[in-house]
Amino acid sequence: MRFIVVTLFLMNLGFFAYHWLMPEAAPATLAPAGRAPGVAQIRLLKEVRSDASRDRQLSRVIKNPVKAQLPVDADEPQTESSGAILCQAFGPLHDLFAGQALVEKLKLYDMQTILQAVDQSSGENDYRVVIPPAKSPEDAFRKLRELKSADIDSYVITQGPEALGISLGLFSSRVAAQNASAKLAEEGYVTQIREIPRLLREFWVYGANNEERLEVDAVIWDAILIEYPEIQQKMRLCLKNNPSDV
Repeated sequence: MRFIVVTLFLMNLGFFAYHWLMPEAAPATLAPAGRAPGVAQIRLLKEVRSDASRDRQLSRVIKNPVKAQLPVDADEPQTESSGAILCQAFGPLHDLFAGQALVEKLKLYDMQTILQAVDQSSGENDYRVVIPPAKSPEDAFRKLRELKSADIDSYVITQGPEALGISLGLFSSRVAAQNASAKLAEEGYVTQIREIPRLLREFWVYGANNEERLEVDAVIWDAILIEYPEIQQKMRLCLKNNPSDV
């Protein structure tokens, strides 16, 4: 009987010592599931449509700028004889994506707005040296190959009044353009110099339905100013009255 008691005591002592001296096991964790090679990430159809819609909106903004109209302060009186219809807009924003982010932010306040690129002349010009438009695309690209073989940097203009002409460089001063034109004349190429107004691009947020007033209370406006401290509310020519609006 004494032997059994001693045996049980030693077994308990050994069991206690085993658990006391063994290092504590780290808790089990679930490894993140990896994506098998060649398997595309799953995206919700709603997310895909949202991204596609945003891309279309940004493309529209870039491709359809309007000509700048001088901003008119909201406090400036308007005369009926002017015939101008003014709409309130938020801006200027100098970044396309910041402008689109503001449009998305205003949606949270149930304000439907659109982003519009506005180009205005800086009062300065660039100068392009060109070979006048050819009679046909074949003639234009034949001349281009000739220029390329002579190591003259050039490309065929595809749009605008100079379409099928060949650009031989854009210069920030008339003197630089004249020097380039003279050098090309020595090599037998007759060129012309075109003035190109240098534009400054800004982005403005208008009401989606061309509202003359965007109703925004002080609390919302203060929240906007935190993220866009330089933004202003200005009265500008409504988009539907801008002849360059598409």
